[in-house]
Amino acid sequence: MKCKFCHIDPQKNILLIFIFLFTSTIFSQKISSLKDSVLKFKDLNPQKALDFSFQALNLPFSEEDVYDLFDINYLIGEIYFFSKFYEKSLQYLSQSLTIYESLSSDQKINKNVKKPPWLLSLIGNIYYENENYEKAKSIYKEAINNFSLYGDKFLEDKIRGTAIAELNLALISKKQSNYPEAEFYYENILDRQKNGILNDNYVTTILLTYLEIMDFYFISGKDELGVKYFNLSTKLFEKENIDIQIAPNYSRIISRYAVYLKNKKQYKKAIKYFEKSKNLLDDFNSLISDINVSISECYFEIGDFEKAEKTYNENLKNKDLSFKDKIRNFKGLGEIYSVQNRNKDLISVYGLITKLYEEKRNIISVNDLDNQMIISQKQKEINENILKNIRNNYIITVLILVSIIIIIIFVFNYNFQKVKSSKLEMEKKQISSKLDSKNRELVSKANFILQRNEYLKNIKIKLDKSQVNDQSFKRISREINDLINSDKSYREFDKTFINVYPEFYKYLNVRFKLSQTYLRLAAYIKMNQTNNEIAKITGVSLRTVETQRYRLSKKLNLNKYQDLNSFLQNL
Repeated sequence: MKCKFCHIDPQKNILLIFIFLFTSTIFSQKISSLKDSVLKFKDLNPQKALDFSFQALNLPFSEEDVYDLFDINYLIGEIYFFSKFYEKSLQYLSQSLTIYESLSSDQKINKNVKKPPWLLSLIGNIYYENENYEKAKSIYKEAINNFSLYGDKFLEDKIRGTAIAELNLALISKKQSNYPEAEFYYENILDRQKNGILNDNYVTTILLTYLEIMDFYFISGKDELGVKYFNLSTKLFEKENIDIQIAPNYSRIISRYAVYLKNKKQYKKAIKYFEKSKNLLDDFNSLISDINVSISECYFEIGDFEKAEKTYNENLKNKDLSFKDKIRNFKGLGEIYSVQNRNKDLISVYGLITKLYEEKRNIISVNDLDNQMIISQKQKEINENILKNIRNNYIITVLILVSIIIIIIFVFNYNFQKVKSSKLEMEKKQISSKLDSKNRELVSKANFILQRNEYLKNIKIKLDKSQVNDQSFKRISREINDLINSDKSYREFDKTFINVYPEFYKYLNVRFKLSQTYLRLAAYIKMNQTNNEIAKITGVSLRTVETQRYRLSKKLNLNKYQDLNSFLQNL
């Protein structure tokens, strides 16, 4: 059957293929380029990075782009996480994980890694933020196991990732007041850093370690050690040139030190360090909202209500502010209005807080799923009672219809297969019967030739033993002529053989270009005729048959380990 596109000009076909390949290449390059833009702006301008990400996800993609799509979904999840939109973050991280698990080992950068450990660490962070510490701990340990599968080529990434996962485990231990376990994790991480295992990009990891250790000592009341690690962090940061990747981590350290000063009621000094922390961050960084709230709280404590109120209100102008940050800002304003006896403003603020909680109840998230289920339980019970019978009846009806359809399909398929099987069996018997008949005919013709040649030999013997006169010569001549005229039996043999094995002669002719003599020899061998039988059929000596067999093997390019009979039988 001809292809429906065969009528298209070959040049047009080539042009279409070229356009397809060119377009695919353009889209692949664009997706890769957009991913680079996401990486560039994810810290500088998260919203712009998200815009580039969604552009990439809306483009057509090929198999070559799948790893880039995995990366882009991960980056979206990372941006949403640091913006404190944990539900959206988990959604895109889960999508990224699904894409990764669909990759073949050849498509993965680290072929032995079952799940991407950096992604697992980020998912663990979401569970940590939602105070599901046991789940977070389990995921961090799974991340460490996958980091251990990294090859030597990614040794630095392996060590940094393991250190960060252990930092998170230490953080959980600290939250659970298991200080010895937390200190054990910190000592392990510091030991690896002292031994110089982390090299080129170790500064970020060390700063994160110092941050957690500093926080640990402040919480456990060892202020001197906490200040020591703050000074170590400052010394390390000042030693390195200010880098966009390092600055946010050092900003967190300064901010944590400012919180320590705030807790010590050194509010003016705390404000100074909070402002210093802000200066290391860009205008789009989500950490700024936390710092602004802390600054407002410090102003409130020193009685500068005007600056505190101004900072809270500026913070609330941020449309991307998370639910928790909004509540924290409104509560801060409420405290100011309460102290100043601004009851009207106070009522307005608490109205806004109530509205926020009402809106939150309508959103099912990782954090408040259980609370949402409790709040809406009564309404669900009412709706379920109304719809219960309708739903059950609908399900039963659908199940019955599906069952009937399945039974009909099964019966139809069974009957169809039965008829088909019977038909095939009948055709098989007919073909087998026809083949047996042809084989018998073929054997019969071969026997006829064999008997004829035997008869010729008898005539020859008679000639050798008797004296030939004119009359006997004429009679013998006539008999020989009759046999000569029966040479058509060879052609009939060939015709019958071709009917039984239609491709045999054709294959040997095309592949090896054999003469008629060798074709017939091959046919006799395929019929399982012995050398003696072949010699009698062809009227030649046994030695000649053996020589012909040897030459046939050579013509068929058989080596000394290949059997001629087996080769021809398998054709």
